[in-house]
Amino acid sequence: MLNLPIWMITIVREFVPAIYEMSTWYKVEVLIARAILAAGKRTVSAVLRMMGLSTERNYAIYHRVLSRAVWSGLEVSAILLREMVKTFDTREALVFGVDETIERRRGEKLRAKGIYRDGVRSSKSHFVNASGLRWVSMMGLFSLVTLLANALLNRHDLPVRTATWYTKTLPTSSDALALVRSHLWAYFTFQMSADQPDMLKVPRALLERFYDLLCYAT
Repeated sequence: MLNLPIWMITIVREFVPAIYEMSTWYKVEVLIARAILAAGKRTVSAVLRMMGLSTERNYAIYHRVLSRAVWSGLEVSAILLREMVKTFDTREALVFGVDETIERRRGEKLRAKGIYRDGVRSSKSHFVNASGLRWVSMMGLFSLVTLLANALLNRHDLPVRTATWYTKTLPTSSDALALVRSHLWAYFTFQMSADQPDMLKVPRALLERFYDLLCYAT
């Protein structure tokens, strides 16, 4: 079982009621922590490679969290929204994005199926219809990383990385992600002595540059 840092446990454990089995929850903890550290596509395979489990015999059990395990995505979303409102209890507005998609399914029991505009293939001058189920989703433009970064702000400053093409006066999502990544790497890597006593000396300037690039990798 993966041991998470205290500042992360206090937030992540709020989502336990949405996961209906503890054995699934232990896998969720692993996937959440390593998905934050993974760069590029956050697939289950990428997360397992980040964990060094690419040759694990029980490789498929982590995929089952998304394919077979019983949990409520709607309840997870409600918990995230509630935690955001509770954490940032100000008169500032929370920003949401509204988008629609068409699910192409067939079957006699599909009553809401119809002909709708295909937003992917349509353009301003070209209108494309598609048959399927129309889903409208409201997405909060924030994530679990926002809550984790806010928990770290009680003890650490959030540095704002200077951008060459525009002036940044406030931290962005990339700055928040970098802060959370830096503390997770430090926790998982340096919380105990290494098994191998051999050491390799690296210049501090090079190490800090490499550290910075890893934290801001997308």
